[in-house]
Parts: sequence; C-alpha cells; structure tokens
Amino acid sequence: MAFQTVTPIRLAQASMTTNYLAIYTCPTDARTYMKDIMVCNGTEGAGTININIVPDTQAVGTNNAIYFNYPLAAHTTFQWKGTQILNEGDTVQVKTSLLEKTFTTTATDNCFTTNTSSGTESNVQVTIANHGAVTGDGVGFTGAVAVGGITAPQLNTSFTITRVDDNNFTITTAGTATSVVTGGGTGITAIFSYAPLPTITISGGEAT
Repeated sequence: MAFQTVTPIRLAQASMTTNYLAIYTCPTDARTYMKDIMVCNGTEGAGTININIVPDTQAVGTNNAIYFNYPLAAHTTFQWKGTQILNEGDTVQVKTSLLEKTFTTTATDNCFTTNTSSGTESNVQVTIANHGAVTGDGVGFTGAVAVGGITAPQLNTSFTITRVDDNNFTITTAGTATSVVTGGGTGITAIFSYAPLPTITISGGEAT
C-alpha cells in the first residue's frame, strides 16, 4: 500500500490509570507516525509511568515498552520527541503508579484532633502543613497511638480525605471520640495518594 497523505493531529489525550489503558489504536489501512508524548503531573505526589507501543499481534509487556517504571516527580511535565511508527491495529498503552508522598516526624507529630460534636464523633481533624491533598484523595497512617477515645487500630489504616485547607483535613474513623484531644504521638507516618493521576497527550500524523 502506498501512503499518499500525512495529516498532523493530536492522536490522543487521556488521564492515566493504575492499569494499562489503550489510548490510541492505529486505524485500518493507515500508518501512524507518533512524534510527541507529553505527561503532566499536577499533584504533590511522585510516581512512575509506563508507555508501550503494542503490535497488533502482541500483549502489553516489557518487550514493547518504550518507558517502563519511568520516574515522574511532583509538579513536573515529561516530554518525549522523536519518531515511532505504528501499523494498522497497533496500540499505545499507558499506565502510572499511584502518586504518593510520605510525611513523617516532625510534620506529623500529634497531628490528630478529636471532637465530640453530636453525630460527628468519628471524625478526626488532621493537621499536616502543606499536605497537598484535595477532597477524595487517600491517606494511610502508621505509628499512631490512641487519642481521645479513638484507638490506635482505628487510626492506623487508610482513609478518604475531606479537605479543609492547605494544612488541615478530616478523616472518618470507625471509632467514637469521648473527649476533645490533640495527640497521636511522634512516631506517625502519613502516606498520601493523590488524584487525579497524570494526563498524557500524544501527537503525530496518520498516513493514508
């Protein structure tokens, strides 16, 4: 087949996930020239990205990766420029790790404050300066001790965040506070998982 016309286009744009996602498939009776890849991480968390060009007859794997577990720092944009050729049925498949950031002492010292307001006794306010999280992000704690009637096992688990401001957020525990106390100890580790995950854009041309 003779390819007569190459049309420059944005081939795909998508939010990456923690599972492989096919974001582009080379059309029937065409050939694709991939010229540019851009990945934007707008979160506080760091992670990795995988980008694969998967031939039509293959499954995604390390043998067709062009980037595998490539590190992506917080608030950075990764860009690749070059030429990759896709034939009919070939796919571009991508995934990312969870974007995470870890806080430890002294940032997490005695970061929990319980409350006894009726109907919200299970809610705990967490104070960690510049936590970078938004409502819906995840956080997991280890090393906390009991505070205000909330037990250590009820604190040392994973939660979904409700953001208050840059330095505070709330979590909903399985416990019931019996007093208003600030504490939790000085051995706390907090690991945040940020969303949304990175956005990837690929550009190039389709020859027909």
